[in-house]
Amino acid sequence: MYASAVRRSANFTLANGAQIPKLGFGTWKMTKEQATPAVAHAIKTGYRHIDCAWAYRNEDAVAAGIKKSGVPREQLWITSKLWNSFHDPEHVEKALDATLKDLGTDYLDLYLMHWPVAFLNSKGSMIPSIRSTGGHPVESTDLSRDFMATYRVMEEMVKKGKVRNIGVSNFNIRRTGEVVDESSIKPVVNQVEVNLGVHNDELRNYAHAHGVTLQAYSPFGSSQNVAKYLEDDVVVDVAQRNNITPAQVLLAWTLGRDIIPITKSVTPERIEENFATLNVNLPEDEIKHLSNEALSRPIERTVDPTEGWAVTDEIFEDGVDQTREMELKGGAYVPPPAHESPAEHRLEPRNDPETPSRMFHTAAHPLASSSGSSRRPTAVQLQKSFFRSFSSSSRSAAVAEVVPPSASEAPAVSESSLLRTTSQSALATPGLRFVDGEQSIQRETQKMNMYTVRRMSTSTQTRASVSAATSPISVTASPALAARTKASSSSTSSRKYPAKKSFLYEKYLRLLTDSQMVVVLQHNNLSVAELAKVRSDIAALKLPEGQTAKASLTVVRAGLMKAVTRQLASNPAMEALQPALSGPIALLTCETLTPAYLSALFNVVDRALGHVPPRAPAMGAKFPETAVANPRLVPLAAVLEGNRLLQVPQSRDVGRIGSLDTLRAQIVGLLSSPGQQLAGVLSQASGQQLAMTLEGRKRDLEAKHFRASSCCSFLVAIRDAQAHVLTSDPSALVFGEDVAFGGVFRSTMNLSTTFGRDRVFNTPLTEQGIIGFAIGLADMGHTAIAEIQFGDYIFPAFDQLVNEAAKYNYRSGGQFNVGKLTVRAPCMGVGHGALYHSQSVEQFFMGVPGLKVVVPRSPIQAKGLLRASVADDNPVVFLEPKILYRASVEQVPMDDFTLPLSQAEIVRPGNDLTLISWGAPLYACEEALALLANPPASIAQHFPSSIRGANVELIDLRTILPWDRETVIKSVAKTGRCVIVHEAPVTAGVGAEIAAEVQKNCFLNLEAPITRVGGWDTPFPHVGELFYKPEAVRIADALVKCLTF
Repeated sequence: MYASAVRRSANFTLANGAQIPKLGFGTWKMTKEQATPAVAHAIKTGYRHIDCAWAYRNEDAVAAGIKKSGVPREQLWITSKLWNSFHDPEHVEKALDATLKDLGTDYLDLYLMHWPVAFLNSKGSMIPSIRSTGGHPVESTDLSRDFMATYRVMEEMVKKGKVRNIGVSNFNIRRTGEVVDESSIKPVVNQVEVNLGVHNDELRNYAHAHGVTLQAYSPFGSSQNVAKYLEDDVVVDVAQRNNITPAQVLLAWTLGRDIIPITKSVTPERIEENFATLNVNLPEDEIKHLSNEALSRPIERTVDPTEGWAVTDEIFEDGVDQTREMELKGGAYVPPPAHESPAEHRLEPRNDPETPSRMFHTAAHPLASSSGSSRRPTAVQLQKSFFRSFSSSSRSAAVAEVVPPSASEAPAVSESSLLRTTSQSALATPGLRFVDGEQSIQRETQKMNMYTVRRMSTSTQTRASVSAATSPISVTASPALAARTKASSSSTSSRKYPAKKSFLYEKYLRLLTDSQMVVVLQHNNLSVAELAKVRSDIAALKLPEGQTAKASLTVVRAGLMKAVTRQLASNPAMEALQPALSGPIALLTCETLTPAYLSALFNVVDRALGHVPPRAPAMGAKFPETAVANPRLVPLAAVLEGNRLLQVPQSRDVGRIGSLDTLRAQIVGLLSSPGQQLAGVLSQASGQQLAMTLEGRKRDLEAKHFRASSCCSFLVAIRDAQAHVLTSDPSALVFGEDVAFGGVFRSTMNLSTTFGRDRVFNTPLTEQGIIGFAIGLADMGHTAIAEIQFGDYIFPAFDQLVNEAAKYNYRSGGQFNVGKLTVRAPCMGVGHGALYHSQSVEQFFMGVPGLKVVVPRSPIQAKGLLRASVADDNPVVFLEPKILYRASVEQVPMDDFTLPLSQAEIVRPGNDLTLISWGAPLYACEEALALLANPPASIAQHFPSSIRGANVELIDLRTILPWDRETVIKSVAKTGRCVIVHEAPVTAGVGAEIAAEVQKNCFLNLEAPITRVGGWDTPFPHVGELFYKPEAVRIADALVKCLTF
């Protein structure tokens, strides 16, 4: 769990009760001449945790530094590590004794296995390694894999008293799980790299769930990345806001995640600066923000000797290991009961029979069946205003960008020609159409977070509506508005008021025309004392340099204010503001939009409200009915810069809205970009978060050129598409098993926080219930996005999809239509999912007219096709190849766009053969084409030279039902040869239908039999999944046979 203040004590408590200092001092890459004074100064500064290793070859100098410091041994925590050359059980104690001798101590506080790699050293010589003729260390592969043989001897060292605690280093989830399961003395520490480029969030969650504390080496990214991380815009912004250094930001972030950072420096000033981090109280929202930023970046390790040592097994297994937190089952991973896990460590509840059954949040809702099957009310039933929230949303008009994924899973995929690597290629995606309908504006494709907001050409007119109830409004400066006001000839302008009313009329007019921001508030029993206190706090706020006009809170007369807005009726925003002007009204006005001042202003009003954001209820507890017990001020609407209207629908239900959070998010959204185009988690933005966003916007506006484009992963694209839907469609709901927690793959991470628990929520483990409820919602006119946790689990809902969703429209003669239903399901193999987490299910829906089935291959397709699926008039089964979630990374337009369904894409034109596939197998097809063009020498004899220059046309179907017959038939008629590749079993697969159609229409054009390459006709195997799936060699072999027929 994140800590809001890291210095509650100087120590962390390990799983066995031992107290370990929170901050370690590292000695890696220190010469002996550097180590002695550096260690001595560190200990005198206050460090009590010294991290050493035999491989650093400086432990004797460290001992000299300890002695020079004058601090007794018993006050220190000394860690050392067993090097790879001494993994043989006969050599472990010998290596430990050498370390104890060098360090001048008779025991170690902590002894770690340095790497899960063993080097050959049969005689136990005190050498780093024996080198091969190629210059690599000679590995003892059997001992590398049987690291428990080494670990058991380390356990004996604990019993002998030479070591007090033991652990591991550079162990991933799989290996950590093996040690936890098979050891008698559990590892208490795993020391791994943790920094902005290697967040290790999944390993952190796994380790903490199993009583293993993480230590972080290279928290600054080591020498190769230290400058980049310390000068990172995000880090520098956090440092400036909290009046600390960038180095302290990175260390405090690590400590806030309950990870022990190991700092290293030989400079006295930096040693002291790093140690001062223990006095830093980094707020929880800053820690989470930095974590989200790290999650958005691909893994960039500073230390990965897998290739340098030429080891047999990959050490970190990036791309696979990150998925194990949620997916491993059985011996390798014993998940704790879900109800005992921290909120950010949600495991798949299927694996936990002790999890209390969660109620179906919506099954007993008035929109659903009224039968008596629900034995007790659900949490949402207890929320009185839930039904109202279906028809209108009080959430932010900003598009949420939720936490991006951790890393690329397979570099070969990310480097694929199937992906768009530039903004120009992304915008040139065939069929891409922006939802706003305008194509003549300069657009940008880049990663979005709270610091980067989308920009467009300054010459472009503002084009998007800022409210569902307001038509697009062109930007007009306030002076022009005032001039237009004076020229108004409406009847209201000539109305005569008594002196007092005339004075107020002019005052209200000035408030509306001179203010850059006007927030209309309903005040409820606001006392004079309370009003005076708010006003005095606002007056006390420090104005930005060069500004003289302070913000004000003014109680106004609603009738007179309506008259003022009628005089300004030529401004659509003012005209649309009138419905909010009834009852007791107050105006919060501000003539400056300076980020820091606006942030402070909102904080003043929040404090006056006594606002505390409602917390999610505990399991089975009643959902809070009100956000604030007795709100004094309720936001109704706001006008920004004189012409942009923001509304809070039906906000007079004061139990629902008790703070400025909603308007804060909307105002920040408009400051950053025109309506519905801000990406960032803004609905809960407050205080520092607001300032962060506005400072980011300020940097963007001051930049002379566009920033370099960034990449977006498949997973982020899925989340972004759902956020666009939730923003643009108030009736949209997203639900499924663990969806509110982010799901097992984080495909809905933070959507519940951003859009509310009444729009993004969990369901119990009942697929037929999920789809049945989704069908009912869609029939009632709501946009329903239902998630099936794994495609393999869709079969309990098969009857609902085939006999109801697909047939309702036809069966009822058009009276019932569930076209607004979209079912998302991760599918296809991941290399370790086996029977129930790796199946391709598209063939089961191939013969179901009334449904559409879509399988994207890339982030652009994931976003564009999902948006098109939601907008389509038919129910859509949207199948997501989960192996691509983090592996597929490309440039993606951040505007809202769609790609056409049932339109295939010719990825690579050709004349000699047509190769057809969809989803993840397309990347194997691409590898096969590379083999065909340039086969390795070891298999070159299987590739006749006559076909190596073959020009193969590669087609991505994208939509399986209905599939693009025209494109396929036209291609095969041209090439005369056809190979179809899919991951599902070859018998009765989608390929069979395509082959039959091609045979029917292209019989006279064919020069070779149609070939299909698919999964074998067996259940998905427990092991060897990579041999089950259509791999590149199998596809290449099929291409050779077809071309040489």
